[in-house]
Amino acid sequence: MARPKKEAAPAAEPEIIDSTVTATVHSAPGLNLRQHPALNAPVLRVLEDGEQITLDSTIEAPGGWKAVAGGGFVMGQYLG
Repeated sequence: MARPKKEAAPAAEPEIIDSTVTATVHSAPGLNLRQHPALNAPVLRVLEDGEQITLDSTIEAPGGWKAVAGGGFVMGQYLG
């Protein structure tokens, strides 16, 4: 006698992970948005104190740097 076929388990729903977070610039003279995570990297523009930016946590950055959604890097110590 043949065994009944087992039904396949339903596919797990992919987990949606929010890879962005909003942060506020806390630097009175402004904060340099740099092309690469290095102090000698070209400055793309200066972010204003109190400006809201979106960070991209899917991009790894070394030693205190944070990747900004849309491109560029900032020092995380000046964000809140």
